[in-house]
Amino acid sequence: HIYLSVLSWHSLVTTVNSRCAQEEHHIGTSRIDSYFSDLFFFGHAREVKLTFNHGTDLVLPAAYIWDEGINIPWIIIGWTLPSGALALLLFIFWSFAAAGIWSFESARYLNFTWHLARKRPYRVCVALMSAGPVLLPVTWFLQVVFWTSGNEALINLSVMKSCTMSGLMLLFSLNLLAFPTAPVHFWHGCEEFLELRFRRSCLSLFLQSNSSFGMKLMDALWTAQHGDSSRLRRYVPEEGDVERVLDICRRAQQEEAQNKKAFEMAKFADLDYDGSSSASSTTHLDPLRTANADVDDNRRQGHLSNLV
Repeated sequence: HIYLSVLSWHSLVTTVNSRCAQEEHHIGTSRIDSYFSDLFFFGHAREVKLTFNHGTDLVLPAAYIWDEGINIPWIIIGWTLPSGALALLLFIFWSFAAAGIWSFESARYLNFTWHLARKRPYRVCVALMSAGPVLLPVTWFLQVVFWTSGNEALINLSVMKSCTMSGLMLLFSLNLLAFPTAPVHFWHGCEEFLELRFRRSCLSLFLQSNSSFGMKLMDALWTAQHGDSSRLRRYVPEEGDVERVLDICRRAQQEEAQNKKAFEMAKFADLDYDGSSSASSTTHLDPLRTANADVDDNRRQGHLSNLV
């Protein structure tokens, strides 16, 4: 996700400016796009003849970013996503080294990746990466409104419209990077689980995400719990380790459930204590209400005695 986000952002920033330059000089590439779209998706494309620029040359002169002050915000915004991505990668590598995790086959590695996206530095880096795609359309639109007019403004708005979907897809990918949807288990308190090793191929290091492997492992544990250990057998080093791995993971889940239940009970006890404290302070502040309540209780008790 990190590499794809950087490449998508680079493509978006360069495409915006190249398309504006093409539109200003009447160089349209939409017919070329349509030609290959028809050819590779529908199997046939009609002949296309293009004449660029009404017979004149397109000249892009040598320039520095500070030659026009309006371009300076673009280089600042343009570097937000690569800078955030670099900081995120450095944080991930440093976290792995600090935790002493060097094998992607270990359960300690899997547990680490489960909780990585919930760490504050991780989310700060992703927020920095997201700042560029959010600020770019705002800055661009303000520049169009205040520094362009006529045909130039219309061209910029047209290109902005054509790039909207790419920007939204980029933001969607960054959202998945910041808030992964894979379930997380709190098994870090079980040392036996952290010492486990799973069978993973070298290709899975590049072609399979850890969240995907984690979900497949949970599915294998669930089916093994109900008598089918064939899926779990794929991920354990030896076939005889199936029952041991299942037993360790079962105890780790039971420990997680007990800790969660204890936390909820403690939280409920704190809320109950706060409620009783507030009720005591209210009674102290309003003695007349307390006296009336006592009288009502006495009346109810007397009424119940008469019924008996």
